Amino acid sequence: MKKTLKEFSADIYQTLIEKNADGLVIVDAEGSIQFLNPAAISLLKRTETELLGQSFGFPIVSKRHTEFDILRPGGIVTVEMSAAKIEWKGQTSFLVSLRDVSGRNKIYALASRLAAIVDSSQDAILSIDLDGIVLTWNRGAEHLYGYQEKEMVGRSCIVLYSAANREEFALAIASLKMGKPSEPYETVQVTKQGVVIEVACILFDYQRCDRDGFGRQCHCPGHHKAQKRRKTDFRGRSAA
Repeated sequence: MKKTLKEFSADIYQTLIEKNADGLVIVDAEGSIQFLNPAAISLLKRTETELLGQSFGFPIVSKRHTEFDILRPGGIVTVEMSAAKIEWKGQTSFLVSLRDVSGRNKIYALASRLAAIVDSSQDAILSIDLDGIVLTWNRGAEHLYGYQEKEMVGRSCIVLYSAANREEFALAIASLKMGKPSEPYETVQVTKQGVVIEVACILFDYQRCDRDGFGRQCHCPGHHKAQKRRKTDFRGRSAA
């Protein structure tokens, strides 16, 4: 016997619920758990029998994302919750989505610490996209080149190169686009005041992962050479 459209739709809905990677919980108007998908049971590390009929224990705000910690067997996990009002078995209820964001938050915290280290570095460190547009600009870059961060972010860093040296920068970018590593090199650049300076620097490719997704960028650490010629190590710092 063929299934009706309603029965077929119900089967699809059930499959989506069960296969969803996020934990899905249905909570009634009194705050009691009425249903959990496999991902929710795995996230909470309790059996379905232990959880059904129990109080959800957290305030539910429809159409709003919130984060909170859940104490579960084995430790604490940070989850992001969103909820939507639905009808479940003829009663007003809430479909609650739970997502484990513990790893993501650790990555953000690490990125924040690294950003602070970069910003406090005496070396000029800037990140650019593969078209040479400046994305970040640290204090060392402000000191070396004379441009404030707000003057350079969104602008092509080609302005830092003299006309005679722009081709070598273009070649370095082209190498990165082809997946070839850039060797440390010395070049002549120009400050905001028009002063010509010798700089030891290196471009390196890295993968960016943030709230906007993935992309390829470059970091360009640069260090102003002293009058005495020095050897440059891999990080772009001057070493005796």
